[in-house]
Amino acid sequence: IAVKAVGNKADVTILDGTFDGGSGGNNQCVHAMDGAKVTIKGGTFTVGGDANGYGNSVIESNGGNIVIEGGFFKTDYQYGGHYYVLNQNNGLPGTITVKGGTFVNYDPSTGDDNLGGNFVAPGYTVITEVKANGEKWYTVVSKNNSEGLKNVLANGGELTVSDEIKTNGGDTQADRVVISKPTTLNLNKKIISPDNMGNNSTNFTALIVDADTTVNAGPEGGIDTGSNGGYGINVREGANLTINGGSYYGGGTAVQVQEGTLTITGGHFAVEAFGEPYGYNFLLNCIDSAYKNGTAKIIVMGGTFVNYDPSTGDDNLGGNFVEDGYKVVSERQANGDIWYTVVPA
Repeated sequence: IAVKAVGNKADVTILDGTFDGGSGGNNQCVHAMDGAKVTIKGGTFTVGGDANGYGNSVIESNGGNIVIEGGFFKTDYQYGGHYYVLNQNNGLPGTITVKGGTFVNYDPSTGDDNLGGNFVAPGYTVITEVKANGEKWYTVVSKNNSEGLKNVLANGGELTVSDEIKTNGGDTQADRVVISKPTTLNLNKKIISPDNMGNNSTNFTALIVDADTTVNAGPEGGIDTGSNGGYGINVREGANLTINGGSYYGGGTAVQVQEGTLTITGGHFAVEAFGEPYGYNFLLNCIDSAYKNGTAKIIVMGGTFVNYDPSTGDDNLGGNFVEDGYKVVSERQANGDIWYTVVPA
């Protein structure tokens, strides 16, 4: 055992460092027992296999109380298809509470292999990342602060968001949520930005896309910027953004392209209208100069747009965002809104 805490007088905080429990027997990396408390804020934690090459526990509570706020946790060895990254003694489980950290091939929201439960604290959620080598990394982040989301997005790859996550409302460069590496973003729930971000001058968009990105989302996934909110998505740096499904709501603009290409194959798009005479005209928008020189493009092959017809193109320069071979079908709703849906011609 690399770190062992015993008894209710033991209160250990691990801030950083590298810890390995070894291999070849009943090895563990961190063990808390008999009422001991261990708080992990950072570091790397690993353990090898037993004498038969089967999995050992990276972190184990045997009547102890373990709180994890950060760190990286991994074992290459499993038993019965289960990686014992976090484990409780079945007879003396103690507690394990997770508020941060990344766990390889193990989802802390599934709790103990035998006792079940959920180790993730209320107010936190798990973002799943699939690596090129097939590993799944599960990162625990706050649902009410986008710092964890920003850190995960910075790595790129295939990411899945399973609970609503709120972004920060501050008006600084650091508050921006940016995709800076190629990413596939699976949104089972929404990214939500605070009301009144429409007043911001620096951080006025829920999500900035600076690298090639595909967004896959179901009906409950997408972007919501609330009341007097910022834009939904802003595409920059020549990125290619493809949106396949989901629901997107922005303050005046659902998706803007500064430089790059937006392709929409499905989804529901709406905005809080600008004041007259602009109204809903900017629901999909390209920066005029970039649209004129061809560095900003929008291609629509599906989706429904509230009070905005994508075949009318840019609000100022006109054109047609709807791809050849597709057409727009309009339907007036009971509340007077007109929904424009793009379908094959």
